[in-house]
Amino acid sequence: MSQLLRLLLFPFAIIYGSAIGLRNLLYDLRVIKQHSSPCVVISVGNLTTGGTGKTPHIHYLIKLLQKKYNLAVLSRGYGRKTKRYQEVNLESIPDATGDESLQTKIRYPDAHVFVDENRAKGIQRILNDHDNVNVILLDDAFQHRKVKPSLSILLTAYDELFTEDYILPMGNLRESRTGYKRADIIVVTKCPPAISFKRREEIINQIKPQKGQQVFFSFIQYADDLISLDGKEKKVLSSKVRSIALSAIARPDYFEKYISEKTDPLKVFRFKDHHHFTEDDLKKIALEIKKLELEGIIICTEKDAVKLRSHQELIDKLRSSIFVLPIEMQFVNSDNNSFDSAIFTFLKEFNHE
Repeated sequence: MSQLLRLLLFPFAIIYGSAIGLRNLLYDLRVIKQHSSPCVVISVGNLTTGGTGKTPHIHYLIKLLQKKYNLAVLSRGYGRKTKRYQEVNLESIPDATGDESLQTKIRYPDAHVFVDENRAKGIQRILNDHDNVNVILLDDAFQHRKVKPSLSILLTAYDELFTEDYILPMGNLRESRTGYKRADIIVVTKCPPAISFKRREEIINQIKPQKGQQVFFSFIQYADDLISLDGKEKKVLSSKVRSIALSAIARPDYFEKYISEKTDPLKVFRFKDHHHFTEDDLKKIALEIKKLELEGIIICTEKDAVKLRSHQELIDKLRSSIFVLPIEMQFVNSDNNSFDSAIFTFLKEFNHE
């Protein structure tokens, strides 16, 4: 965004920021009541409008905790066409639950996954229906202050740090930069895997963590094997694979860069985040592939695969097969052990173990 446009948007940012600041102040002064839960509530969120990798970090926590604790995941179900509380199951459709919630259920079928725009009521309903649940993961809830989390994890992307951003509409911040002070843990996401110790120290000094706040650094790790939509076929990424990248995510740059480095890239189809693919979309893609006479496989993200599966009959008509690129999240160097330890230490203290 140009400096001139930022200046033009400055008055609107002042109005928006003042309104959000007043709301946060009322919560801080306890004028507006926050709801606490008898079980552990871990919130994962960000200050920006998206693209920090919340879902992979939720998945990391599920994998870390599911063997020892009875977990539930609760989100608002962004992009769904339904309202209120419902449980996500393997037969759910993205329109009813949101793509990311269904993605989580497919990845971890044994996990309890729920959606409710009212997180306080959602938590109460979960505990009423599943009295053995003792840890609830709140997805994208940093600004949802009606619920007081037991532990708050704030994510900020390496190349778009909140310290360098501006409040809406001048930038992408949902609230003032000072909101980071509410977090217990800050994770700088999407880092270069080989980020130096010096660079990490520079970022920590830039963030200026509060007393007791811990800062970690994570990076995206894509799989080398692609998986077909039905999960029956695998394909190894290589320069011999001719690829067509298809995505509808907030920050497709990392995905597209990885595909271009690992395969012989032919074409990129990019849609807005949480886009619900229609039959017309897929017909246009098929038509363009035919016009360009491209002979390659279409590679999509796990999030997009959730929505594409509901168009299986049309997908079958595409000349190219569609494969999914799985994603994992890892911490830089030995931070995996340090982050895991921080989470387990908190849980032991909360449960007086």
